[in-house]
Amino acid sequence: MENRGSRPFGYWDSSYRAKLRRTWIALPFCIVAAVAMPIFTAVKYGDVVSGLAFSVVLAVVWACQLMYAKSKAKAEAETRNAVPRYDDNELPR
Repeated sequence: MENRGSRPFGYWDSSYRAKLRRTWIALPFCIVAAVAMPIFTAVKYGDVVSGLAFSVVLAVVWACQLMYAKSKAKAEAETRNAVPRYDDNELPR
């Protein structure tokens, strides 16, 4: 069996529960970026609209990722906790 601790950035191989946790961990970074981008674009380019657009897109993508990971984690937990049922003719090997 492979040691999962040896690959700290194996996002695509991790469970949806771990992906959900990482999505929640990313929230403070998204908030900081969403606040900083309008300020940065106002100072650098004199335009707040592009920074606000970036903030809205970032919030929508994060929310979609959260909803998707939440639904998949719930389905994964239900599948993990389900008891397999077998007919008399189909016994596990």
